[in-house]
Amino acid sequence: MSKFNAGKASILALTAVLAVAAFLLGKSLTSVSATNHYEAGTWSSCVAKPDHTCGNGAGTQSATCHLTDGQSHDGCTSNGQTVTRDCDISCPKPEVSITKSILCGSGVRTFSGTADYHGDTTTRLTVTFNPPGSGNTTTEVDSQSEPTSWSFDKSVTTGSEYKIEAKVYDKSDPDSGDLTDSDSWTFTQVACPVVDVCQNLDGDQATLPDGMQVDEKGFCSCRDGYHEVNPEGLRVVFDGLPSFTCVADEPTPDPDVCKNIDGVQTGVPDGMHLDAAGINCVNFTPAGPPENPSNPPQGQILGTSTMAGTGSFAENLYLAIMTLGGIITTVGVKNYRKASKLA
Repeated sequence: MSKFNAGKASILALTAVLAVAAFLLGKSLTSVSATNHYEAGTWSSCVAKPDHTCGNGAGTQSATCHLTDGQSHDGCTSNGQTVTRDCDISCPKPEVSITKSILCGSGVRTFSGTADYHGDTTTRLTVTFNPPGSGNTTTEVDSQSEPTSWSFDKSVTTGSEYKIEAKVYDKSDPDSGDLTDSDSWTFTQVACPVVDVCQNLDGDQATLPDGMQVDEKGFCSCRDGYHEVNPEGLRVVFDGLPSFTCVADEPTPDPDVCKNIDGVQTGVPDGMHLDAAGINCVNFTPAGPPENPSNPPQGQILGTSTMAGTGSFAENLYLAIMTLGGIITTVGVKNYRKASKLA
């Protein structure tokens, strides 16, 4: 009996020990879990905030938190948490450039360029021109008004070397030495290449002469509606002259003499004549000139006409008809009287 009781006591003691151990182990695990630490992973690219372009704190970036062996960082309190922070965006400095192209040959040329200040309001732009010769450098542009483009005219000579320098500062005083950008261009002015459009003509024709056309071989000739005239001013009908000009052909006269009649009339139709303007064809009319109220018509002898002396063909024809009629009438009357006597 005593052995049985002793065994029960041992089991109870062992159970108690296990319970205490389990309690202590659970408490220990809880303590370990409460002391976990987290930190942010890789930060995303900096993105500008609304109404911001550049500057300190002008952007934001984010990251995802994860478990770490060290202390917690970046505001992380749990695994997988997303955290954000401000970031800086660098502002671009003012820039300047020179347009490096120019016409060939000597003469006045325009030089130009552009500038971009990227919102900087305390800038200064200077552009200098350095022709041949010591001490000839001139300042052509000196501005604090932030022009986005600039230009100036200078005379250049073929074969000479020139240099242009453009500088922009982010402060209004260039002496501060705060140069943000510059551009320079050194060039030698070149002569223009010889251009001869018409290979078959003496001299060099830089452009196509008036009235001419040119083929793929550079042979110039008069185009349709023009003819060749030699240096003496005479018209020629063949090509091959080393020097000639092209003169417009005379317009072909209109063969239609009656503009008011359909078709083409090469002559005045029978029974018609041209009007006073010589444009329209009209019919002859037997009517005389209009009456003049201040000079009433007088009686006239048979066979005569008030149209005599006017000189027109129609009037002369009318006069001849009237005269012939008068003669026929007179002869008829005489013959009638003779016949009456014989009866």
